[in-house]
Amino acid sequence: MWDLRKLRITNYQLPIKVIGHWSLVVCVFLVSALCSPLIAQNFSSAVDRTTVAVGEQFTLTLTLDGATNASSLKLPDMPNFMVLSGPNQSTNMQWVNGQVSQSVIFTYILQPRDVGKFTIGGASINVGGKNLQTQPIAIEVLKAAQQQQRQQNQKQQQQGSIEQQIGDNLFLRAVVDRTKIYQGEQVTVTWKVYTRVNIVNYQLSKQASIPNAWTEDLEIAQQVNLVREVYEGKQWNVGVLKKTALFPTQSGTIEINPLEVECVVQVQTKRQSNNPFDQFFNDPFFGNVQNVNYKTASQKIKLEVLPLPPNPPTSFKGNVGSFKMEAKVTKDDVQTNEAVSLKIKISGVGNVRLIESPNVVLPNDFQKFDPKSNEDINRKGDIVSGTKSFEYIMIPRFPGKKKIDPFEFTYFDTKKKEYVTMRSPEFTLNVTGLASEQQNSGNLSSLSKENVALLKQDIRFIKTSSGSFSQRGIYFYQTPMFLFSLVVPFVGFIGFVVLQQRRIRMNADLTSLKARKASKVAEKRLKVANQFLSEKKKEDFYAEVSRTLWGFIGDRFAIPQSEISMENVQQKLSEKNVAEDVRLKFKQTIETCEFARYAPSTDVQTEMERTYNEAKETIMSLEKVV
Repeated sequence: MWDLRKLRITNYQLPIKVIGHWSLVVCVFLVSALCSPLIAQNFSSAVDRTTVAVGEQFTLTLTLDGATNASSLKLPDMPNFMVLSGPNQSTNMQWVNGQVSQSVIFTYILQPRDVGKFTIGGASINVGGKNLQTQPIAIEVLKAAQQQQRQQNQKQQQQGSIEQQIGDNLFLRAVVDRTKIYQGEQVTVTWKVYTRVNIVNYQLSKQASIPNAWTEDLEIAQQVNLVREVYEGKQWNVGVLKKTALFPTQSGTIEINPLEVECVVQVQTKRQSNNPFDQFFNDPFFGNVQNVNYKTASQKIKLEVLPLPPNPPTSFKGNVGSFKMEAKVTKDDVQTNEAVSLKIKISGVGNVRLIESPNVVLPNDFQKFDPKSNEDINRKGDIVSGTKSFEYIMIPRFPGKKKIDPFEFTYFDTKKKEYVTMRSPEFTLNVTGLASEQQNSGNLSSLSKENVALLKQDIRFIKTSSGSFSQRGIYFYQTPMFLFSLVVPFVGFIGFVVLQQRRIRMNADLTSLKARKASKVAEKRLKVANQFLSEKKKEDFYAEVSRTLWGFIGDRFAIPQSEISMENVQQKLSEKNVAEDVRLKFKQTIETCEFARYAPSTDVQTEMERTYNEAKETIMSLEKVV
């Protein structure tokens, strides 16, 4: 007999991939046989739930601790229950602090026959001549509707508890760079999500309404990047969801109403299993994952808007910020009736869209066209800036020295807190050409088309050709073309209505619409994952591949986000007659993504490329099957 106190095992390791469950049983059994510890004998019973519905199955488990030479297992009479399966016997061995314990487990599948409150009596077993007995268990059997209502109430309570926990670890916050501004001055509003949970997906469910203000969305990264930030003494993962430049259009107090976001939060739950080896080989990556829809909203923010100073210059048209103006003419020497351009460019920081053209006064003998405008707005960063250009096309009709008087552009400078007026230079044009008789007559209609030079086809002459002729006495309504022109619009309208109705029906079925677009959405997400692959961002890559696979399977097989789990997906794929190797490949790829995000690796790039190719093949295989 070996003395366990003198037995010392060093560097104890069991490679799980090499030694299976049964090999471990043999090893522990040998140690148990050699060591023979003194373990107390105990016989107990338990059920997986004490409230069931008629026709519903539940599990009765009998556990014998500290003995293996048992015999004469006997169940009590249970006239109100049917034994569907059992006994199913298994053995559980544990080695804790140098002590080996062994348990024998007997499992029965029972089903109630009628509604009521019943008792499962004590079971008995003989161990070494000693009779051991379990305690009775009370079971309440309800009607199916009552059980469903109770389960629904329990689910709602559980859901409420989960949402409360999520609410303590997830919120949306609106941040402004200032709360006191002038009318027309920019204020930047940033909506941030603060989280300490895993967000699978999010969607803006309600935009923030901002009355009495002009808004301009600023550019942010398409992929939300989380950074660490301390807020109110706690560390959070913070990501920017939206950024908007706000320009108040009137003074007083304005409110920024809440922005609402619906998030899909992934919650890790413990896996329930009757397999005793699952506790020994407890793997945190293979637990049950539950997706919970959670809606959150930002707080209201009030802004104090100051009015602009009174008595602004006459050239002021409401622009606020910091600007500069450039003006020039395309040429100084022109021919009579030749077009020339006056170009004005105003650039700076502020609401560029609201810039209006300065008031340009031309000589009376100039023909002027409405200005063409073009704007180039920069929305990167936190400040809106850009350029707005205007081009006047002018045609001098008489020769001579022609002057274009200076014009002004005025804006309110928020830093100087005063109006700033910019003034253009005076332009002088030397206009030549035209015969003396045309100068004296002053009749512009006498000008021939040779006297006018075309500038980029801006001026066109009246058509001078004779055109086509038709035979007199034959009218259009008497020709086949007239009947054809009547029928074609009618037929085209009917076809348009039919196609539109079909399109409306197809788009109304959101589930089918998502299923049809699942592959395209997955392809776009894989492009993002490929970008992370090229940048060697390991965690972002595996997270994006995992989101791609879960999103594709949910959209393609109409599985709600809140019900997506590995068990539900495998069951759904099995119902769709998906081949076992395809189902296995999907599961292995998901497990690889979850494990690789945290596990160290020596060849990260090769493993990421292999995972990327496996994800593509899995999606293609599922698409072919469907």
